Amino acid sequence: MKQLALVGTAHIHTPGFVKRLQARDDVKVTKVWDHEFARADKWSTELGAQRVNDVSTIWSDSSLDGVIICSETDRHQPLVEAAAAAKKHMFVEKPLGIGAADAKAMAAAIRDAGLLFQTGYFQ
Repeated sequence: MKQLALVGTAHIHTPGFVKRLQARDDVKVTKVWDHEFARADKWSTELGAQRVNDVSTIWSDSSLDGVIICSETDRHQPLVEAAAAAKKHMFVEKPLGIGAADAKAMAAAIRDAGLLFQTGYFQ
């Protein structure tokens, strides 16, 4: 079973991601982080996952196979670059970034790390 972390839960599509993740028997969300602890509490409880206060806990966790980033769009770039540096495969909610320069920087970090990556929408 693949173990994932939910990184950021601000996006309007978070409930849809959670519903679909819960319906799968091949993945388990084991950690949830959000800079707003109340949101992290809500979704970690819903998923039966551990809420973490420091996102670096996710980057350093070797048991995690990947991350799903559902933060505010203006937070994507630092989170994606940190995930890439930590060698975490990732799905990032759309839009990827604020502009083309952000997206190109994230694409380079992901490519250089040799990771599986997708951006889009859960359906």
